[in-house]
Amino acid sequence: MARRCELTGKNAQVGNKVSHANNKTKTRFMPNLCDVSLMSDAMGLTYRLRISAIALKSVEHVGGLDAFLMKADNAKLSDKAARLKRSIAKKLEAAKAGTLGAMGRTLAEHITPDQLRQVRLRVDAMERAVRAEDAREYHLLNLQFHDRLVEMTGNRKLTSIYRKFIKELSLFRRRNLAEGWLMPVSAGEHQRIVQAIATGDPQGQVLERLAARHGEEDA
Repeated sequence: MARRCELTGKNAQVGNKVSHANNKTKTRFMPNLCDVSLMSDAMGLTYRLRISAIALKSVEHVGGLDAFLMKADNAKLSDKAARLKRSIAKKLEAAKAGTLGAMGRTLAEHITPDQLRQVRLRVDAMERAVRAEDAREYHLLNLQFHDRLVEMTGNRKLTSIYRKFIKELSLFRRRNLAEGWLMPVSAGEHQRIVQAIATGDPQGQVLERLAARHGEEDA
């Protein structure tokens, strides 16, 4: 079995042991690996991974396996861990899309003209970021757009659930937006979401479909 951490990529290193007489002996330093079972909250399953002791501490520090994987560099993950990361991201995006659908239904019925003007201004700012090819600014505006929408519902529980999803997915989505081609697609989806809210969609059918597509494109 490979002596490599599945989460950090840490593996054997070569160095020298040095005696008091300054005699050097070439040595391989093996990572301290252990087989552990870690729970994925998003998947509702336990996964067996071979990781280093320091990686285990890091997982506990950031709040669990899901949070660690969403922030992890894909190049350092094993194939198994990388597949798990993609599955977790899809699961979280699906749950987020459902939350956006519920949020959209509420706003379609109760949004005020002033609130509608606010979200349209944010979408216009996102369009300017797309034209400027500023992925960082677009990402920040994207977060502000959705956070403002969920605040407008006045539903504290919905707001809490949504912000938990965003915390898990934020870094993952920012890396995807950095590819550039996704920003115009994402901006178009935001325009259609606002239009659906403005025209009224009390059954939520249009908004749920848009939210699902928007989540897939962001992922």
